Amino acid sequence: MPKKNKISIFSIFLLILTTSLSVITVFSLNYLWNYLEAYEKQNPTRISENYAQKLLDGDFSQIIATGGFQTNEFNDEKALSKYINLLANGDISSIRVFKTGNNGKTLNYGIFCGEKEILSFSLSPDGKKDKFGLESWKISTQKITGKKHAKIIAPKGAKVYIDKKIVSDKYLKENLYSINAYSVLLQKELAPQFSTYEVSGLLNEPEISAVLENGEKCKISNQDGSFLAYPEISKDFENEAKKIVQNTAIKYATYTTQDTSFDELSTYLFKESEFYKKIKDFKNEWQPEHTFEYTNVAVTNIIKYDESHFTADISFKYTLKRKYRENSYDVNYSTAFIKSNGQWKLVCIL
Repeated sequence: MPKKNKISIFSIFLLILTTSLSVITVFSLNYLWNYLEAYEKQNPTRISENYAQKLLDGDFSQIIATGGFQTNEFNDEKALSKYINLLANGDISSIRVFKTGNNGKTLNYGIFCGEKEILSFSLSPDGKKDKFGLESWKISTQKITGKKHAKIIAPKGAKVYIDKKIVSDKYLKENLYSINAYSVLLQKELAPQFSTYEVSGLLNEPEISAVLENGEKCKISNQDGSFLAYPEISKDFENEAKKIVQNTAIKYATYTTQDTSFDELSTYLFKESEFYKKIKDFKNEWQPEHTFEYTNVAVTNIIKYDESHFTADISFKYTLKRKYRENSYDVNYSTAFIKSNGQWKLVCIL
């Protein structure tokens, strides 16, 4: 019969020892890996570099998540991206992160574009420790607040937009805007009516637009720090306005030299105004026998406020010719008109 091999006690011990060491080694290596991974995550240098990398990747969500920015209907993540890019002179790839100091356990960092610091944040212990006893960090981003302000004046009833987002009535302020030329109206409600909106705390220079109730787009101009939204003027309206202004201004000029009667001039005037009363009582001087002519007529600065109001400037040379001499006058009028019963009437001349 074959001889049986007996497993020695030593062999069994060696097997158990080898297995135990292998298991201990595996667990030790796994523990070490997890520890190093946790340490890397809690390493302030790595955290700050990851913060900067998000900006390089165009991800600004961490700024919002760490309290650096409060979004609203006009300041969203897209606006924040534009703002940071402007701070970085349009080259966000050039930004770098540097430690700028510490305040006790709080570590301070800056995001730099060249030598210009465009953003700062800090890391401070949050009082929590992981299973390895490593302390975790809380990120706090410098509060970003917009400094741009938009005051928008538009015809009443128009829809006003900032960066293509409608401005609601919560931004509507008491209307103090008026056109001086229409202050002579006896019924003030007949003057052009406007709405004034004020929006503060904008990150970027606002893009303003406005649309009238009839869908007509407005032209935006900047005057004394305010955005004025007036209807765009079509070529047909421009030609009509020039004709109206010239006919009326010449008629007024000839009235002052007694070449036109008040009854004839009055058909051009809006009667419900203080200007009408003044003109009616105006004592124009008698002129010796003469003829007149006007030349170099120029109608400029036509502003349409709505379908019933517009102003314009006119200049021309007005010449009185007498038997032995002639007198020329450089005339400059600022005029205001209102549409009444389908006809344009002169409100005043300034």
